[in-house]
Amino acid sequence: MQIIVEIDGILTNLRPAYWQAYQDAMRQVGLACADEGSFWRVIRRGDPISMVVQGGKPRHIASFETAFSTALGAPPFAEKLELHEDARDYATQLKKLGTCHYVTQNTHAETLWKILTPVTGSGCEATVTTLTDGRINAQFQSLVGSARPVIVLSAGERLLQVADSIGYVPIGIASGACIAKRMPRFGAIATYRDVTAFCEARAEGDPVLVRAGIQGDRR
Repeated sequence: MQIIVEIDGILTNLRPAYWQAYQDAMRQVGLACADEGSFWRVIRRGDPISMVVQGGKPRHIASFETAFSTALGAPPFAEKLELHEDARDYATQLKKLGTCHYVTQNTHAETLWKILTPVTGSGCEATVTTLTDGRINAQFQSLVGSARPVIVLSAGERLLQVADSIGYVPIGIASGACIAKRMPRFGAIATYRDVTAFCEARAEGDPVLVRAGIQGDRR
């Protein structure tokens, strides 16, 4: 089995990095920040970002959106990226299921490679593929070739949509910047709170996974 794993939000805790980017963008616009909990809820729910641009007029909101997008690709964001505390266990569990391909949609692949390599197992250095909008289909196919089945574990909307469109098995993991109830609309056939919950469901023969060709353990 081939497993494409979106690092962002599945193996990494995005909240500190997103919070850093938000604060940097708000300072640039010159407005006061909302509290961290409110900001993170807006991000995860997919609510309009204007909800955390307090007192902002349309021009402020437009300026913030530009500044926030820039901040997501800046060094301070990368410096705040950290692994989930159970990332080593997650990587170990996934390796037992098949060949893992680690991908990211952000521009910090080198940082992710450095923090991911120590948890992927002895003698195994992680390779991180940076996905490029408009080329994701081809990049996926380059990673897995003709092998089937292919599972895509994603914590966000874009990769679920791509997986669904090309016949891979899109699985939502709700530990990143997207809450679980949003994921089915982007194509997820099932959503789990984290990698362990997915692995347990697979082992137990979750009917949704079995119908997608992902068999449980034979007892």
